[in-house]
Amino acid sequence: MSDGSAGENETREWSQRQKLMASDRDEDRTEDEDGSRSDRPDDIAADEMDYGARFGWSLATDGDTAVVGAPWEDDPNGTQAGAAYVFTRSDGAWRQQAKLAPDDGDIRDYFGRSVAIDGGTVLIGAPGSENAGRNRGGLAYVFIRSGENWSQQAKLIPDDSGADVRFGNSVAVDGDAALIGAHYDDDPNGFHGGSAYVFVRSDGTWHQEAKLFADDGCEHGRFGQAVAIEGHTVLVGARASDTSTGARTGSVYVFIRSTGIWFQQAKLAPDDEDRGGNFGVSVDLDGTAAVIGARSAENSAGCVTGAAYVFDRSADGWTQQAKLVPDDGDDGDRFGWAVGLDGEFAVVGARYDNDPHGDRSGSAYLFTRSDGTWRQHTKLAPADGNEGDAFGNSVAVEGVTVLIGATFDRGPEGDSAGSAYVFEPSSE
Repeated sequence: MSDGSAGENETREWSQRQKLMASDRDEDRTEDEDGSRSDRPDDIAADEMDYGARFGWSLATDGDTAVVGAPWEDDPNGTQAGAAYVFTRSDGAWRQQAKLAPDDGDIRDYFGRSVAIDGGTVLIGAPGSENAGRNRGGLAYVFIRSGENWSQQAKLIPDDSGADVRFGNSVAVDGDAALIGAHYDDDPNGFHGGSAYVFVRSDGTWHQEAKLFADDGCEHGRFGQAVAIEGHTVLVGARASDTSTGARTGSVYVFIRSTGIWFQQAKLAPDDEDRGGNFGVSVDLDGTAAVIGARSAENSAGCVTGAAYVFDRSADGWTQQAKLVPDDGDDGDRFGWAVGLDGEFAVVGARYDNDPHGDRSGSAYLFTRSDGTWRQHTKLAPADGNEGDAFGNSVAVEGVTVLIGATFDRGPEGDSAGSAYVFEPSSE
């Protein structure tokens, strides 16, 4: 739940507060927004990171805890095995609490490709992992916190695991329920039709409760590309699924749970859907509202800037409330690549935006809702951005805290070490 409101913050400036970094630099080094040295903890470095780890590919936050994925990290399980980092906030400062890696990790698992957190539970996808002897079948791991210590609680494997299904490409967790996408699964809707799995925890043990797939699924639909769960409601993005306007437009499926059974409640598509819009490439859910990214959608001028759509559920079903587009969008920005929603705030990443730091430096946009209307509030970009950073590759928002990943941000040796940034409204 939000701890601020759009009304309270719509006239306030938002600024970069901290930078979480994946490098082996001295973690005591800090920088102000202009790059000058300071004793403020604005530049928080994850310990012992490999250059090229792509820290910030995924991220999630809950309260004063954040988890950041680094799926190309080599330590401790070998080349591109992956890792994830937990940060906690105390007195306004974020500090690294733990580095997470699976007990049985292996090369090219890409552990950290997706991350989710709820309370003291973290769920992390490793879509490149071998499972049950099946190459790239994928796995997901559950970690739990006791005090300040994290430990692996479970390794999740689907009952009908297959090769190259990429189980773990997307993950979400809420309480004792986990949702995991397998967007390359061929069963039951054909080649790369996709699926998603619900696991539930009882007395500390996890088991599969359901396999979800689209009633009208198709080959190449990529169902499971993105997932979200809250209570008894699930969203599953299928960015290349067919709709009434043509093939591979993209859609999002809503499932609800009743008396222990999951069933499809709705199929969502934008009012102005267009072929190839990639609607459903990213999703988030908060209460009765959903935000959905369409990274290749056109704006009113016909430019393929990308868009995001807000839907709301009422007694009459799901209806589109708004289409979010950037005020300064350009062709190829990939606005909608990542989305986040909490209360009156929505954040949308545009990882290929060229403004203000050059070619594919990236940006993110904060939208606020007031009196039922969504408006762009501000455009966010890092103070130290560079070409190719892909800032906006991942986003998360809770209350008045926004986290944004810049997965190709270069480390001191020039490789894609990656980073993540914290933005909050100014105090005055």
